[in-house]
Amino acid sequence: MRRASFQYLPAVILTALALALSGCGTRLADPVKAIAEADKALASGKLEEAAIHVRNATQAGVSDPAVRLRLAQLSLRLAQFIPAEEDARKALAGNADAGAARFVLFEALLGQGQAAKALQEYAALKPVSPSVDAMSAAYAAQAAIKLGRFDEASALANKALALDAASASGRAAGLAAMAQDAAGRSRVREAAQVLARDHPGSFEAQSLLAFLDQRDGRLKEAAVGFEKASTLHPWNSEVHGALITVLLDAGALEGAAQRLAQLKKLAPSLALTVFLEGLVHYRRGHLIEADQALASVIAGGLETPETLRLSGEVSLRLGNLGRAESLARQLLAKAPNLLTGHKLLGATHLAGNAPEKALAVLAPVAHHPAVTPEILALIGEALVRTGDTAKGVAFIDAALARNPASLPMKLAAAQARVRAGDAAAGLSLVEELAQTSSGIEDLTLVRSLLSLKQYDKALTLAQRFASRFPQDPAGPMTIGVIAASQHQVEAAQAGFAQALSLSPGYPPAVEALAQLEAATGKIDQARQRYMGLARAEPNNPAYPLALARLSARSGAAEKEVLDHFAQARAASGSAPWVALEQARFWTSRGRDQEVVSLLEPLVQANPKDTDLALALTNAYDRSGQAAKALALVERGLQDNASSAALHFRAGLLRSRMGDGSGAVASLTRANQLQPSANEPAIALATTLYATGNKVAAEAFVRQFGQGEQSGAVAQVLQGDFRSMDGNAPAALVHYRTAFQAVNNPLTRRKLYESLLLNQRDDEARQQLRQWAARYPDDVGTLQFAAEKLLERERWKETAEVLNEVIKRNPESVQALNNAAIAVHRLGVPQALELARRAYQLESWNATVMDTYGWILSEQGKAEEGLPLLRKASEILPGNLRIRLHLAQALVRAGDRTAARDQVARIASANPSPAIRKELELIR
Repeated sequence: MRRASFQYLPAVILTALALALSGCGTRLADPVKAIAEADKALASGKLEEAAIHVRNATQAGVSDPAVRLRLAQLSLRLAQFIPAEEDARKALAGNADAGAARFVLFEALLGQGQAAKALQEYAALKPVSPSVDAMSAAYAAQAAIKLGRFDEASALANKALALDAASASGRAAGLAAMAQDAAGRSRVREAAQVLARDHPGSFEAQSLLAFLDQRDGRLKEAAVGFEKASTLHPWNSEVHGALITVLLDAGALEGAAQRLAQLKKLAPSLALTVFLEGLVHYRRGHLIEADQALASVIAGGLETPETLRLSGEVSLRLGNLGRAESLARQLLAKAPNLLTGHKLLGATHLAGNAPEKALAVLAPVAHHPAVTPEILALIGEALVRTGDTAKGVAFIDAALARNPASLPMKLAAAQARVRAGDAAAGLSLVEELAQTSSGIEDLTLVRSLLSLKQYDKALTLAQRFASRFPQDPAGPMTIGVIAASQHQVEAAQAGFAQALSLSPGYPPAVEALAQLEAATGKIDQARQRYMGLARAEPNNPAYPLALARLSARSGAAEKEVLDHFAQARAASGSAPWVALEQARFWTSRGRDQEVVSLLEPLVQANPKDTDLALALTNAYDRSGQAAKALALVERGLQDNASSAALHFRAGLLRSRMGDGSGAVASLTRANQLQPSANEPAIALATTLYATGNKVAAEAFVRQFGQGEQSGAVAQVLQGDFRSMDGNAPAALVHYRTAFQAVNNPLTRRKLYESLLLNQRDDEARQQLRQWAARYPDDVGTLQFAAEKLLERERWKETAEVLNEVIKRNPESVQALNNAAIAVHRLGVPQALELARRAYQLESWNATVMDTYGWILSEQGKAEEGLPLLRKASEILPGNLRIRLHLAQALVRAGDRTAARDQVARIASANPSPAIRKELELIR
């Protein structure tokens, strides 16, 4: 920490030193004059002018270390930390006052954010005197605190006190280290108050009390405290920064901006000033400006934990997940004991839909003494999203209990209840929060309301935010998102355009417009927007990835698609998640060998990345290399034995390979790791039953089905067991019981399919109508029903159900494609229009290509349909139904030789009886 007081060397001594150096009056006239001018400037409070004169003296020949120290001190007061450091080192080398010189050196290093360098400097210092050594140890303790090394900080503070028992700096450093523990903060406050009483002019005591107020959410008191501290050390930029941060947290944006203006006058080019400018932009919602400011700070070398954290948060908000992850990992490497790195990386994984990876980062710090409610809430969200809802809700409730007034905590609790199946409780909590929202939180509430499909309420809040903050592009942007969620294209475009008028180039609005254009078939316009974003942010992989998707969707050459993927991988630093996106591209085309070639080296380089391992495992499995897939999963388990996903995958693989006992062992472990998740439990129960362990399966189901939700799943499993035994009526009894206990998509689908199997068609039809009316958002159950009807070739009913799906989701490619098939089978010409709409939405999709090409051919347009069918067959060469359609189209086009070649290929591939029957018609 800092000394309580510090005095500059009297100007008269410096003048005498300059005169004593005179060997020739003419040579030393300028240095003497420079020192005299410095004295005048100091007397008038003109620090910058004084520093210029002292520096002129040193350049003119005055080399006395005391003069150099004076220059260092002036630079420090001007927040010019780099020259202050350089001159302090020169003063120390010249045997200047060691205490004063070390004071400047440590202040300059910490002012630059060089905490690690300050610790290295301390380790290299030689003892001078107890008081100087105590001050140095206290500074080293402060540096350790900044790096999150609290045990080391306490040890250094104790060393400072052992050298100088009365040291306010040492006591403050020790207290600050202990104050990281929330449980002990009240005791620390009492001690800090005693310290302030004993040392009323102590900067350390005052700033420590302000820090405690800030940590405890007493923002008004913290602002007053930092204000007092700034009067004790007016040149201390850190105090200005702390005050600005507190004002921002208190919602006093204008007050923070005024303070920032003062700091810019004091130190306009200081990295901390630019950082705080970025922080103010961030809190005002000006993300692009914030990103640019923070990037310049980091590029300038100020890679402090706080800079990395904030820059990572901005990148996360802008959707640049690759950069956010990179910054989070840099933060963890620089300050592994700080929990902010874990929080940022976990939040980034959640944003990237990787809750298991988030848990791997966050779970190890769940019981850390300094764990924050925000981290507990993130852990809870990750658990809920991986299926462990009960445990997840418990974590979020614990976070809320620790900070009951926190809006984000309340929102997390609401969203957790929605995910856990209690939408009514979640909505009630969100509506309660909306009544008390001060305005800035409205957009967070809007996101929750959107997840609950409460569009009118979401729009009311978004409009309220836009009226309160008319210059913030987030307002109209959110209004556009709400319109887009309801497929109101024109209203969505208007909202996004207004956001752009407020903030030209605003990436979320540009990207949203591009997505709208892509969805409505305006591929070229969308491409131009993304290309503009890619030029503006060349290090953001999201935009070349979007271009890759657009290129694939528009049927561009494969090389163009792969070039965009290569650009994205380069921009991300070859981040694994970009490669996974490319792997999905290959997978959609049935090119599993390319997936293997792409991912194998990445898995070797990132052996602990579960997502990569699972993606490669799936590619091995699809390409008939089950043994290789299992070996990879087992290798992953050596590094990550607590991964429920890997144990689950191992169980499924072993089951398919005929290793029943091995499958049971793996699935049992997956269930133990995620006891409240349904998938491992269902897989374990069905595997036990299928392998003849029926008694064990029944016992497991009885034990599993204790709660309301798990009880319904247990009934579903009993129904599955009866179905496996071929007893459809008994299965229906269990499915009815499950549905009556818990009415959710799982029980609805099981009941519907069982009604069809039991030939209760009228009841199935009636239930489906009731569900469609009562649960308008459950489109998945309607699509499930349509698939079951399609399998039974009940074309009219299939078309009716899918027509309802398309009304609710006009851009559902699956619904459009299957409706085209059903309507075509009914002989209705409109089938071609349905197929065309599906193709316009996903022209890269081989299944969609096949349907469109097949219907074109059957409606007498074989020449138009043939290229589509050929391409679909190239993408999915093993799909015999597509080859059959190609053969039929070739016959219609008069090319019987090529048709016979296709027929021979199909016949040699052991086709199904239905396909074999149609082959006979071609021959």
